[in-house]
Amino acid sequence: MPSETVVVCCTIVTPRYTQSFRAIVASGQVEPVVLPARSPNLNAYAERFAALAAHCTKAIFFPIGLHATYEPGILKQVAATGHAIGSHTWCHQDLSKTKGKCNVNGKVQAVEYDPKDEIEMGVSAVHWAVGGPTAPYFRFPALRQPQELIDYLGKRNIAIFSADMDSFDFKMRKPEQVRQSVMEKLKKHGKGIVLLHDFQHATAEATMDLFNDLKAGGYKIVFMKPKFSVTTIATYDEAILKQVKGSASASRPTSSVVRTISE
Repeated sequence: MPSETVVVCCTIVTPRYTQSFRAIVASGQVEPVVLPARSPNLNAYAERFAALAAHCTKAIFFPIGLHATYEPGILKQVAATGHAIGSHTWCHQDLSKTKGKCNVNGKVQAVEYDPKDEIEMGVSAVHWAVGGPTAPYFRFPALRQPQELIDYLGKRNIAIFSADMDSFDFKMRKPEQVRQSVMEKLKKHGKGIVLLHDFQHATAEATMDLFNDLKAGGYKIVFMKPKFSVTTIATYDEAILKQVKGSASASRPTSSVVRTISE
């Protein structure tokens, strides 16, 4: 995976983009693999980030909006090094439903929600955390994507990312298991988008060696750089500001994480 390789990280499933993107991938004989991240887990971010840097690789991150507000300094660091940052809803709700659970004032509570609010709150929260442009990329939790929301995101000019293979890393406790799961499925399918979560400690620990495995197997990790940033909606931006106002997490130091990454 040489640094000069120009690659794209995920297949977009929005009809407007899918055919053209797949044509580009096919013409370049690129075998795309994505390792998306979405976690407030600082060690996981640091390990993943260090592995990406060691392999001169860029990635697309899909943080949960609420989690992004915990440690905004992390996403600022990620954005500053050229990675793309999309979004993954406000509280990781199932968007085919309107009831679920969310952390409210430090306690997990039953909540009712509008799926569109979940999307937009997530977009605005990530944008706030980064403090600058963010990518018009989105991934549905559990890949449950009602047609009306697919249409809504299309009108918002936000691309939808999916996955071809699920690593099921959330069921694993050892990094070797994660590596084996990914490589076996890639061997079977040949190429595609692999779903991983850096929230899982085993996944974060496996990342460096997994990149080595992919390189040894002749795979290329592809990266998609957005041509424009996502446009947030003012009312949701205001709601996020109210949400994070006075929050201690907004000023929580991240120097230890930055040192871990640089080392």
